[in-house]
Parts: sequence; structure tokens; C-alpha cells
Amino acid sequence: TKKNEVKNLLQVEDQALGLVSCSSTPVSGYSSVPACSLPSASQKTESHKERLGLAIQFAWALFKKITPYVLIGAAISALSAAFLPADIVERFVGSDNWFAIPIAAVISIPLYLRIEMALPLLDVLIGKGMGMGAAMALIIGGTGASLPEIAIISTVLKPRAVIAFVAIVLAIATIGGMIFSFVL
Repeated sequence: TKKNEVKNLLQVEDQALGLVSCSSTPVSGYSSVPACSLPSASQKTESHKERLGLAIQFAWALFKKITPYVLIGAAISALSAAFLPADIVERFVGSDNWFAIPIAAVISIPLYLRIEMALPLLDVLIGKGMGMGAAMALIIGGTGASLPEIAIISTVLKPRAVIAFVAIVLAIATIGGMIFSFVL
């Protein structure tokens, strides 16, 4: 199940880092938080070879988990730059549209936007008529909460916390875009 996969992934991460040891006894008052501590000097530590093996296992598991989202986001970015007509860009995220900034913030979430990918995409979209405030909202939203980040965060946080995280990023992207639009 997904919970077991997440639990195993997090255990591998903790073991790979070798920084904490956690018991199944929860911290008092917090039923979902296990008691964790740093290893004592008397505890046997894994060899470098074992730790490297665990680190590689964790990296591979994480790679497999986020790769589909990275590919989907990159494909969406490339396809929108190549095939999105300028009149649609102007209509939905142009500077004349009152809802351009929130629309850009929402659109940014499924895009996997690293700043290196965002700048060429924004260059194309601004050239097709995207407003500067909407462009700023796209940068903030896309780099703040992309699908891979949401997937990783959802392994640690409960669904309500993930929704709150996404809502906060969307709000910040929208407000940042509005401020940027007002200043320019």
C-alpha cells in the first residue's frame, strides 16, 4: 500500500542519513509522531559502505517517485510554449484580464517549473501576450508547489496539510503577482 511504501521510503532515508533513530512509541500528546533521538556514542553505526548503499536506495526510490511528475510538467511546459496560440494567452493571462493572476497561479501547479525552465517558458508566454503580474504568479506558484513537490510533501503530511500548503502557495503567488503588476 501507499502508506507502507512511504514508511519504507522514510525509514530508508533516516537510515541513509544515519542521523536519527526512532522508536515506534509516539511522543506524548502526538499520536502520529514517533520518538526520535540522535545516536549515542555506544550505538553501533553502519559502515560507510552500508550507509552509501542505503543512500543509493533512497535516491533511487525518490527518483522513481518524482520522475513521472517531472516528465509531465516538462511536457506541459514544452507543449504550451510550442502550440498555445497567442490569442488564448492574451485572453486568459493577458494584462487586461482581472483574473489573469489567479489563473496563472493555478495553472502553475501542474507545471514542474525550476527557474531554469521557467525563464524560457515565460519569455515565450510574455511574447504571446502574458501580463507581467501573471508571469510573476506563474513563477512563484510553479516553483513553490509543483506536482513533484506535492507528491513528496504528501508522503509526510496529512491531506489537509497538503491542501493548506498548496492554498498558501497559491495565495502568495496571487498576491505577489498583484503587487508586481501594480508596481509595473
